[in-house]
Amino acid sequence: MRERLRNLCSAISQRRLWPIIVVIAFLTAVFLFYWIDYIGLEASEFVPAETQMNNGKAQYVVGEILSGDMMEQRIPLDMDIYGIQICFGTYNRVNSCTVDIMVYDADDQCVFAEELPAGKLKDNDFHDFIFGRKVFSDETDYIKVVITSQDGEEGNAVTVYHSSPEEYISGRSFYINGDGGSTVLTFRLLTNQKFSFLGWMTLALYLLSISAVLVVYFSLIKRDFSLEKTFVLAAVLLGLISNTIFPPNAIPDEGAHLWTAYNYTNQLLGVGVPEDKSEIYMRANDRKFLSSLSMYPSKNTYKTVTEQTGLFVSSDDSLYVNTTARTVNTPFTQYAAPIVGLAIARVLHLQALPTLYFARFLNLGLYIFCIYWAIRKTPVAKLTFFVTGLLPMGIHLAGSYSYDATVIGVSLLFTSWMLYLIYQAKEVQKKDVAICSGLVFLLPHSKAVYIVLIGLSFLIVKEKWGRLKKKWTCSFWALLGVLGVLFTYFGNIARLWNKSIQPIEQSSTYTLSWILENFGEALKMGIRTLIGLGSWYWNTMIGSSLGWLEIPVRGYLITILTICLFLSVFSVKEDECAVFSTQRQKTCMGVIVFLGVVLIHLVMFVGWTGLASKQIQGVQGRYFIPLLPLFLLLFRGKGIVLGKHVPSLIAVTTVTVTALSFLEAFTYIACR
Repeated sequence: MRERLRNLCSAISQRRLWPIIVVIAFLTAVFLFYWIDYIGLEASEFVPAETQMNNGKAQYVVGEILSGDMMEQRIPLDMDIYGIQICFGTYNRVNSCTVDIMVYDADDQCVFAEELPAGKLKDNDFHDFIFGRKVFSDETDYIKVVITSQDGEEGNAVTVYHSSPEEYISGRSFYINGDGGSTVLTFRLLTNQKFSFLGWMTLALYLLSISAVLVVYFSLIKRDFSLEKTFVLAAVLLGLISNTIFPPNAIPDEGAHLWTAYNYTNQLLGVGVPEDKSEIYMRANDRKFLSSLSMYPSKNTYKTVTEQTGLFVSSDDSLYVNTTARTVNTPFTQYAAPIVGLAIARVLHLQALPTLYFARFLNLGLYIFCIYWAIRKTPVAKLTFFVTGLLPMGIHLAGSYSYDATVIGVSLLFTSWMLYLIYQAKEVQKKDVAICSGLVFLLPHSKAVYIVLIGLSFLIVKEKWGRLKKKWTCSFWALLGVLGVLFTYFGNIARLWNKSIQPIEQSSTYTLSWILENFGEALKMGIRTLIGLGSWYWNTMIGSSLGWLEIPVRGYLITILTICLFLSVFSVKEDECAVFSTQRQKTCMGVIVFLGVVLIHLVMFVGWTGLASKQIQGVQGRYFIPLLPLFLLLFRGKGIVLGKHVPSLIAVTTVTVTALSFLEAFTYIACR
């Protein structure tokens, strides 16, 4: 036996399995902790059984249950049960006595016993008594419930309710100190766990989390498996976890994005647009399902989702009905993946649940595709793009209808392509110009501020342009960026400009004219905002607040991901192809990041911040994700070099912590 253990340990050491075994053990322990202390308690909630043996009528009280009194109720069983609810009265006071509940089977064997402090009882309300095991009706014909109190006294005692003799059913007898037999205690038998599906969800999340960690670890120790392929596998698994935890409409502004994509799909399928611009056409089945989903999901939301059955929609539910919807003025290009997904699902006449999730998965797929090529293309800080793409905030946005999936994906892909042209490409080819031109046009489609990334093109040295003219190509890209802004905001530019230059007395928000006239005060507000909210921006950018920013994630998880981000940017020991930025390049990158941060705040300053506010309002941490790799590259230098196996550790840690962040969110939702 010892020899076998020694051989097993030797094999584990030779194959470098100790780290992954430790991670899996840690994940298993954490999942067990959350199940035992939180989720399991919610999953064990029971519902009253549908049986004629129940008596929910509370008509009379037996009087105070004093020391020496005994209430006894015999209940025939016609089904298996897990517990019983009994209706108590506290006389609208807090009593300090105790109540003893004992349950016996037909063989007079004790099934359940509890000494309950009376202070836990609510007046005129049912209290649950869970037996801890199932009582089978084929093993006992009835149960006997005995209620006593060892220290009940007048003025410090509780009572129980019972019903009139007319409610009496033969065999269901209630005795008060041995007398009676014709009335019935007010009680309800409990059966069927209402939220038993939470156990299956927890198991699924555990298996997906373990799979993600194993995939990353074994992919990275294989020398012929690239980091970008590892990212795809990890992102798919984490995306499945996110979609399981966050139902449709649970992501910031997802309802508006969903309706917008649905409306574009209507036009693609020739359904049309209602005369009332505040409405869209929607299949009856889709509207019914969406109306049952809350912005703030709970375990009841999960129950609603799990109750959806069937793959195809009926002809009646396929009919289109007018639905009040808040759409956003964003080009269809930002919803390309959801539009295609909704169109395919609707053509196939799928039910609401598979329809909405299929479109979500395509949006996730587009996000993964963009970052896959970003990691593959960049010659520097590949691990930084890997970690950035797997942050909890990014993954849970990508697995929704939010156009932030496209914004982040396109921004990171353009940044990596620019880094490729700056550091690695021998010559800028026409293919590079064509691809970057398309990305430049898409950059400002939802948030115009990201056109600042075009500034990276000026770092491409003149000798790489060959027959292409650097000045003309960069100018062309800048023009494309402007056209992208016009294409997106053409209908709003005149209105926004008029609002920005109007007198402050006529506006509910700060205006551009006020900022220009009071530049010093505006600058102070900007600095005050960064000082007061800077850490919140960073934490929420990583994922400290998920959902509608109301689902908290523990701070130590955000700290670990922060460490992973900063470590990911450094070069690895014995990497002969390591690339480093010159001081000029770092300065340019710093200016681009600075301008991006300023423009993000300026847009929200003018369009969102109320006059009474002393800080710029409306800015959220996720707006800075497209600028994150450039910001981190400012810290890359030759002074810090990572060990050979540190990148694998960072990758595994990132996936593990992101999975734990989602577990935190799931626990929070399941417990409300």
